[in-house]
Amino acid sequence: MGEWTPGGRILSLPPSVEASKTTVREWRNEEGNGWALDELSTILTPNETEAIKAMKLAESEQEDLLSWPHTRNGVFSVRSAYHLEVQRKNGNVGPSVGDHNLDVWRKTWKALTPSRVKVTMWRALKNGLPTMNVLARRGLNVDCICPRCGEAPETVTHMALQCKEARLLWKLSPLRLDSQVANCSLMEWGEEFGKKCKMKGAWELAMMVVWQSWRARNLWVFERKTVDPVVQCAKMLGILGEYEAACTRDQPPSEPPTQVGLGMLVRDHVGDALMSAGESGCENLTVKHAEAKAVMFGLRYAFDAGCRALEVETDCQALATLLQAKSREISATQVLVNDILNLAKQFTYCSFGFNRRSCNSVAHSMAQAALHFEETLVWMEDCPPVVTPLVLADKILCE
Repeated sequence: MGEWTPGGRILSLPPSVEASKTTVREWRNEEGNGWALDELSTILTPNETEAIKAMKLAESEQEDLLSWPHTRNGVFSVRSAYHLEVQRKNGNVGPSVGDHNLDVWRKTWKALTPSRVKVTMWRALKNGLPTMNVLARRGLNVDCICPRCGEAPETVTHMALQCKEARLLWKLSPLRLDSQVANCSLMEWGEEFGKKCKMKGAWELAMMVVWQSWRARNLWVFERKTVDPVVQCAKMLGILGEYEAACTRDQPPSEPPTQVGLGMLVRDHVGDALMSAGESGCENLTVKHAEAKAVMFGLRYAFDAGCRALEVETDCQALATLLQAKSREISATQVLVNDILNLAKQFTYCSFGFNRRSCNSVAHSMAQAALHFEETLVWMEDCPPVVTPLVLADKILCE
């Protein structure tokens, strides 16, 4: 039982019960369309019972399936696994680091800065930027003294923190920081900086200063050009501000779970409304899954109303493909589609087709109207007033 319950194994399940009932099927109610909640509530805690109650059961007997949640069709692919691993690394740790550096890597890869800034900071923290001292240690015949200040060997720490040019940039930045430090690595400095500086966006600013210091250093080494530190600071802050504004603009707003409206309309061969129904629900669903729920909702009420021959149309082409058995997925939507197809077998005739949204305005308006329903509403030989003009318009076009 612990293999399919939310959040892992249930701790309160008595051994005798665990031994006797170990599959989902054995915990269904007598009708087979839901959980045996009365029995579950007597042996589980209220939280565990609610967690299981929230799990949707297939209405028909179906084989168990394993679904990969990181692809749209639920089928595992090497590409999706690769992207998942890249996201995990970028979001949590840097390559080849010990646990004591995890916080620095996490802040670096999650920072709201351009990718080139993250890569430069990563190389600096790994002591991998080709400063003069690093090049000399690699066997190149170069002068290891800092080419900008000429006062000390150009290590990564010196270039980023100790060089007088870099120190001036730190003081001009919003951090107003005196970066003169004792002999330590940039990683060690970063750990201390993170503990002491709690200003919002401080790590992003620090990364920008290191990036700008490296950029100014290269400009001098390779082109013999200098840029006024005030101009450097203004440009650095401008780039950071533009990037943050772009990221904020491109991110979708934080919203509560989507309010879903389910609507259906049954018409005869001349376009007159035979029945209509709608209900609303608060669920965070994909468009395809929400459309599948609407189809299931419509089939149930049409069957209960005595309809036995239907042509079902949806404006979701991906769902229509599944309903027509032209493709299959390993997903929750496919489980719902299987239930729909099993219910369709009880009709004398039932077909599924795709219709563009522009040609399916009646059903779309019905779903929009259902968003405001506080309960399930059904109209026999009629439809909501807001939908009536569209029904009449379609009828005129058909004539």
